[in-house]
Amino acid sequence: MANTELIKRAWVASVLAYTVIRTLLIWKIFAKYGVNQYVYLAIDLLASYFYAVYSTKLVLEANQTHYRKLFKYLFLTLLFNFIPDAYILLDAKEVPRIIIQSFIKVILILAVVAALGIYREIRNRARKIS
Repeated sequence: MANTELIKRAWVASVLAYTVIRTLLIWKIFAKYGVNQYVYLAIDLLASYFYAVYSTKLVLEANQTHYRKLFKYLFLTLLFNFIPDAYILLDAKEVPRIIIQSFIKVILILAVVAALGIYREIRNRARKIS
């Protein structure tokens, strides 16, 4: 149990560290289009914390038969993953089309990478349990 708690905390810390780096990139790209980096950072930190919490719960609950909880954690993981990106898409003004298209491609690529990582962790945990 202590090992699981350590993994949870490490995951939350790494997600929050990534958030700060991502905020710096967003600031460089979108500040001139009206995106307030401080508002974005606040939204992203809050959403990332809950993303980390619920994605961890998703992995830990995946091998149990509580499908209602599993779908709840999946929904919340997806929701909190996309909230910061939605803020940018809604708040940015007069962004060139190529930047928006590139941003959406990056969002989709990172979402696929995250989904594959979560799937891999679920499979690894299932093998350890069997």
